[in-house]
Amino acid sequence: MEKSCYQDLYISLKNKYAHFLIENWAEATDPMKHVFEDLSLASFLILLWEQQGGHGKKTKFVDVGCGNGVLVYILKMEGYEGYGFDVRRRKSWNIFPPEVHSQLHERILLPSFLTNSTMQGDEQIENGEFEEGTFIIANHADELTPYTPILAALTPKCAGFLAVPCCEHDFTGAKVGGGFLKAGKKRAGVVQTEGLGRYGMYCEWISEIAREIGWCVEREMLRIPSTRNVGIVGRQIVASTGDTKEKALELIHSMGGYDGFVERARGLKDKVHRAH
Repeated sequence: MEKSCYQDLYISLKNKYAHFLIENWAEATDPMKHVFEDLSLASFLILLWEQQGGHGKKTKFVDVGCGNGVLVYILKMEGYEGYGFDVRRRKSWNIFPPEVHSQLHERILLPSFLTNSTMQGDEQIENGEFEEGTFIIANHADELTPYTPILAALTPKCAGFLAVPCCEHDFTGAKVGGGFLKAGKKRAGVVQTEGLGRYGMYCEWISEIAREIGWCVEREMLRIPSTRNVGIVGRQIVASTGDTKEKALELIHSMGGYDGFVERARGLKDKVHRAH
């Protein structure tokens, strides 16, 4: 990705959206950090999609753990089709126009391949069965990060994924310590830990998940105002043999299993519901 192309697009998006977003910021967080981070991510994604077989604005996306919804807002305003969801609604969603606000959903992710149920009809559940050709975005998505390359592999003709790891969680949804990450092939699947810090080991673990499920993995140091700025990208998946769902479950079990994930996710849903 050429730096000049990125810089030109970033400046264009900044001129279009930064003033409105900062002036109307409804969260307690720092708008300068979040707005410019999502402007940068939007620039990266738009250029990535333009490079990807000329798909451009034909690319559909889903932003898992979309948080304040700014990234969804920018991409929608730029003409891309997609939506975002998070475990709780954010105040910032209300500042967006109806065509964007309607595509931000308060939902938890319970992948159907873990529960053996599509859970159709429950508007508070996202089952991970995304539309054909979808590109999956997981920016600091915490508990959902390890599942991102797997959900992408299970999506028919998936356009790829971008995961930006932040807090370190395993497949159970629990935060992991250095011992888990240093376990290497025995448990975590990390192929190389020497000389890596905790965040570096976690990024390598997420990359290994992606490789094991069949993705050709690319790494990018993103130009965002965060020290957690590694972008793990999958755009091409090797030919799959056998049942991908079965392979996904085997992979998760080999890396510690997912015991407690569904219960934790349901607990988050109940907690949010009681707070309304």
